[in-house]
Amino acid sequence: MILDLFAAGSGAGLLIGGNNNEMKLWSSKYNYSFKLDSNYTFINNFLTGALDFIKSRDWDLMLGGKFTEVDTDPLSSLIERGYYYKDPDEEKKLFAELFKNFSAKANDRPIKYVICPTYSCNLNCTYCFEKDTLSNNKKDMDESLLKASL
Repeated sequence: MILDLFAAGSGAGLLIGGNNNEMKLWSSKYNYSFKLDSNYTFINNFLTGALDFIKSRDWDLMLGGKFTEVDTDPLSSLIERGYYYKDPDEEKKLFAELFKNFSAKANDRPIKYVICPTYSCNLNCTYCFEKDTLSNNKKDMDESLLKASL
């Protein structure tokens, strides 16, 4: 989804609108942004999982506090996707709800273990996350520890 604007911040309230149309918004503290180039900025909200690209011009205007210079049509999308909240407690409530759901699911699932008896792999896969551990830890699990772990 490409959005036309995004307001930055770390939970600060932003006042947008004119005299009778003022709206106070709070940006999520879970927002992350990365300027890809002069045209687009990547935004992500780690709580909701939202991933979007926005126009860098709009991003820069928002960072500069020039809210009236930015078209506000996609603002509802930003609120819906969790980049903004109309009430600072909304995000806390969402976090609590997601944590409650996670905890309920975690209690219903069996505990899983991974036993790694050695890091001495010679496949040299390019995607291996254990590459650095090979040079730091060449020890194999001893047989008595392996038996005890089973």
